[in-house]
Amino acid sequence: MRTIVLKPGEQGEIIELPDEMESQIMRLQEIVGGWIEHVVLPKHHNGFINEEGKFKDLPWNHFATELCRLARRLPSTEIIVGPMVIVGPVDNNGDQSSVTDEFIKYLKHLKMVKNGK
Repeated sequence: MRTIVLKPGEQGEIIELPDEMESQIMRLQEIVGGWIEHVVLPKHHNGFINEEGKFKDLPWNHFATELCRLARRLPSTEIIVGPMVIVGPVDNNGDQSSVTDEFIKYLKHLKMVKNGK
């Protein structure tokens, strides 16, 4: 599954996650550094962040914060910290899907994702 990882202070990078659900969850936890928490993003996409990121004093993630605000799901007093993994819309079976080409183009336009992929 094609995803985008947004690390604090960096443009996003496109990576692949395993297809098997248990392996996906383990990889998501590895990337965010702990238990995962779901966040809603624009254009029906979804993100996963570290559920305890603020308690762990993880660094502010400007791009992830702005994406959540664009979805109108994050109050202006809140921020997202630590890495975020972006996945696509939920499919007809209720499973996460790959990030769409349209969403990658949208993030490149916002200069949130590295060009070249």
